[in-house]
Parts: sequence; C-alpha cells; structure tokens
Amino acid sequence: ELLAGGSTVRHVTLGAAPVVPVFANDSLIVAVLPGGVSPVRVAINVTLDSGASYLAPDFEVVTLGSVASVQPLAGQVGTTVLIQGSGLAGGADTVVAVWLAGVPVAQVLSGNDTVVQVVAADGAAGLTGPITLEASTGARLNSSQTWQYLTVGTIANVTPSLGVVGTVVTVQGTGLLAGSADPLRGATLAGAAAQVTMQNDTYVELVAGAPVNFAVGAVVLTGATGAQISQPGVFQYAAAGSITSVDPPTGQFGTVVTIVGTNLLSSAADLAAVTLAGEAAWAVQSRNSTVVVAVAPDGAPAAPGPVQLRAVSGAVVSGGAWQFVARGSITSAFPSAGVRGTRVTVRGAALLGGGTQVQRAWLAGVPVDSILEQNDTEVVLRAAATFVAGSTPQGAVRLVADSGAEVVSAFNWTYLAEATLSLSPAYGQLGTHVTISGLHLLSYGAAVVTVTLAGQPAELVRGDDTSVEVRVNTSAVAQTGDVVLTSDTGGQAVGVGLWSYRPESTVAGVTPATGQAGT
Repeated sequence: ELLAGGSTVRHVTLGAAPVVPVFANDSLIVAVLPGGVSPVRVAINVTLDSGASYLAPDFEVVTLGSVASVQPLAGQVGTTVLIQGSGLAGGADTVVAVWLAGVPVAQVLSGNDTVVQVVAADGAAGLTGPITLEASTGARLNSSQTWQYLTVGTIANVTPSLGVVGTVVTVQGTGLLAGSADPLRGATLAGAAAQVTMQNDTYVELVAGAPVNFAVGAVVLTGATGAQISQPGVFQYAAAGSITSVDPPTGQFGTVVTIVGTNLLSSAADLAAVTLAGEAAWAVQSRNSTVVVAVAPDGAPAAPGPVQLRAVSGAVVSGGAWQFVARGSITSAFPSAGVRGTRVTVRGAALLGGGTQVQRAWLAGVPVDSILEQNDTEVVLRAAATFVAGSTPQGAVRLVADSGAEVVSAFNWTYLAEATLSLSPAYGQLGTHVTISGLHLLSYGAAVVTVTLAGQPAELVRGDDTSVEVRVNTSAVAQTGDVVLTSDTGGQAVGVGLWSYRPESTVAGVTPATGQAGT
C-alpha cells in the first residue's frame, strides 16, 4: 500500500533535499538521489498525489567515493585494470558495471568499496575518456583520471611454423608486450603452453612445450596486464622424433655411428649438434629425418649414455644408448723407419678399433701400399713411395678400421732416403752381366733378395749397399722398364726406366760350313 490509495508519487524528499522518483507502485518506489547532497542520516518523506504522506526509515547519505589509482591507465582489449580508492561502491555492496573511455568493460572480475578489477573490452586505438563505476544501487562514480585505448599489437611473422616440444619459435611484430613495459605473463603455441625466453615489443622467443593437439593453431602472447596478442593458423606441432637404433652401440674415437629413427631433425632444416653419451660428435657425415651418420669423438670408457640430436630449432631427440670403450693403442712399429716396400709390423691393443678389419693405414701421412696381415694386436703393412720423390717425411702410424675408429701412434715413423741407381751396361739380353751401382741399394736391410729388370727376374750374383751384380737369365722381347732391388726388409731400391732389353742375336748362316785350324 505504498501509494496509500493514490495513483502516483508527487515527490520524495531526503530531509530538505528533493529526490527524483523514477518508478512507483504499491509495492516498490524507486528514486534517484541527486548529486550535491552532504553526507547525513535523515528520514525519507514520501508525498502522494492523494495528498497523503509518510516517512520511510532513516537513510544515510555517504561520502562521495573517490578513485585513488588506476593501473594501468592505458591498454587494449583483454587488459586487466585495477581501480583502487574509497567509496567505490557508493554505499552499496558491489560495483556491477564499469566504463573505460565510455566503452563498457568486457568483465567485472571483482568490485567492492575499495578495489575494483575489470577486463577491458575492444576500443578504438587512441580513444581517451573518463573511468566510470556503477554500483548495484545505480550510483555512479567518475574518476578524474582518464583511460586510453592503445593500438592492438600485431604478429607479423612466426618462425618456424612447424615444430616439436623444445623447438625455439621466434615471433616478430609490433606491440608484442600488449601495451605494457613489464614481461609477458605467458604464451601458447597451438594451445600448448610455451616458455618465454626472450622478449621485447617487436621480438619474442618461445620454447615449445608439450603439444595438446597436432592441428594448426594460433600463437597467443599474454601481456602482464592480461591483454593478449594473437595470430591464428601460424603454428603446428609435429610428432616428436624418436631413435630406434644406434649401430654400433659401442666404439671409440673415429667410430662411424649410424642412428636410425623418425623425425630425427625435429621438423627443422638441419642439426646443430650430435652427442654420444654426453660427448659432442667429432663430425656428422650425413643427416636426414630418418638416418644420421656421426663420427665418435674421443671419450673415456664409461657406462652407456643416451644419443642426443639437437636441431637448429633447439628441439632435441634423445634415445638409444652409446658406450665408449677403451681406445686402441699402438705400442711399437718395427722397423721404425724405411723406404717404399718396407714391411712394417705394428703391435698394440684393440688395433681393429672394435671392427672386424683395418681398412686403411698411413705411415708418416703416406697411405700404405697394402695391408698384409692383421688382427687386434698385430697389423703388418707395406710402405708405399712418398708423394714427393726424395722427401723423407716423419709422422704417426695411423690405422682406420671398418668401424671408422682410428688408432694413432704417439711416436713417429720415418721415411729414409731412397736409393740411387746406375747400370752398366744399361741394356742387354739373355746372359748379359749387369753391375748396379749406387747408394742404399740394400734399402737399409741386410741383403738384396730379388732383382727384376723391366719386370723380369734376374739372377743375383753378389751384392752390397753400393754395388750389386746380376745376370740376365730371361729371354724377353725388346722393352724398357724399371730396375727393382728388393731387400730382406721388403724395402725396394727402384731405378725408373733404367734397363732395356735388346733383341736376341740370331745366326743366319756359316760360310764355309767346314774347315780346319786357321780356316
């Protein structure tokens, strides 16, 4: 019976101050308290059109609220704004609506008489205006401080667009910190949380986390204020790489290791590093998404450790197991010096480098002529001629096994001066006696054991280090070739193109066919 038999409210006063009625019926009267009323507790007087009037219970006019701070004073859609002050709810329990530069906020997160937190809606860049709060009673409070809408950040480039967990993703654009000078609050790649490792307003570096799906998705950067910068359809997760086999699983320096699996490059263009049981590979011979071939570095024998492939994107594929074994060693090479053809016996341990055979060998940097015999403790080599005639290089003995492992001596092997030869005569035929003169004809051995003239064996008559005599005991067609003296060490003294076979004499006829002494 609030209208007391009348039809409407004529006026409402709060003490002596008029209050504007906006709605009235028998059960509810709504009136708006105008501004400028001093704080006071007074009765409400209601006068009806019937002339009747009555007093409502006392009403308290509270002190007009004030906004002390707004953080931040500028932002964009999604920015979380914190408003602090006193009397923000205008005597009510809560703040139910807020306008930033005239734009209703997207959400009021919380609101009481001293603290209000809201999320900014979308607004035109550059728009500036007051901050207005409305309480649940309808009371409004305008802040003397203004809010400005900033230009929304944009993402111009995301690299790479495909990756796995651990991939380093670079984001370039403008306003990437979402209008704040503080670090980003977080980031996501195709819906998965990513770690922010580097950031400024134009460049952000992320490390991809575990995927939540494998669909193409957005990159989303969340600023310190809660505002977000996003770009849809720019990143996709691929299945993480895996290692299915490592062959061989053990080895030493130089061992060639074949790693087989899937997505071994982690969807990147190349590998940045390969490690075997924690040691960086000495070299990577080849790589693709299914096979990586690496060369083992020098490593101390230890328990097996994982094989890791780190892509240029930063992503890592880890798996399998690799174990370093004791590196082969060369303890001696006999003789320790020689010339071409010298038979050299190399002794040591693990000379086959974990493989089945020595495939290549060098003496003082010169590839050997041949590998004569071999096992894990002894390898017999035949020295080749040096690259430069007359040179006497020194260097290590080096063996390379079929596994790729290398065993290198700590001492040097030395090439000695080659023999010098001259012949007298320098041509002949079956039965010709030839004297070979020169230096080092025994090739630093004790004796010459074979001699060949233009590829044909000759009969050895006698010999020492400066003179060797032979007899031609082979009929041969006219030809010119090398003279080769082979000593008991296998060393060879070679005279290139020094001997020529002459056509053998033939008797066409004898005249007279008979006779006596003095004929």
